[in-house]
Amino acid sequence: PELVECAVLCVDELVANVWLHAHTRHLFAAGHGKFAVYNVDPVTGALTPITGSPFDAGGTRSFSVITNAAGNRLWITNYDNSNIGVFDLAADGTPTPVAGSPFAGTLPTDTMTLSSDESHLFVNSYGSTFTGFSVDAAGAMTALGTTQGTGGTGIMRRPGTDQLFIPTESNTVGVWTAAADG
Repeated sequence: PELVECAVLCVDELVANVWLHAHTRHLFAAGHGKFAVYNVDPVTGALTPITGSPFDAGGTRSFSVITNAAGNRLWITNYDNSNIGVFDLAADGTPTPVAGSPFAGTLPTDTMTLSSDESHLFVNSYGSTFTGFSVDAAGAMTALGTTQGTGGTGIMRRPGTDQLFIPTESNTVGVWTAAADG
């Protein structure tokens, strides 16, 4: 396949991570304290920023961005501030912070994943721990206070389950299963 540059992703300086929601055809790009939202052309893949993009992420050194399955809520980690911005998304991708956002974390966070029922968010901090948060229907988050040492960076949930895969400093992959209460 031919690689075609469709647009320049500009979020002040560095784009640390991108997330594509295929159903809504929105691409989200996290950067230094901001995130950009793009419409993706379904034929060419061309990217067009939505009005107002980029948006304030609620912190600095924004690292990771994800959405829920419906594409109407977004989470973004702000590593230097140890917090997570949570936004409701309009049909056109325009974000609105949920009440209380950004939410304080326990450590600087970089990567994250949602539980299969989207009632919990799990975040990883490079080289140290991962932490769970409960997520209520309005998007508000509460830290569960449960952390486990792993040592690596990155976190992935096995689809259809609540098994979490996290790399470790010993060059292995840890497998964790989240309980129903996170």
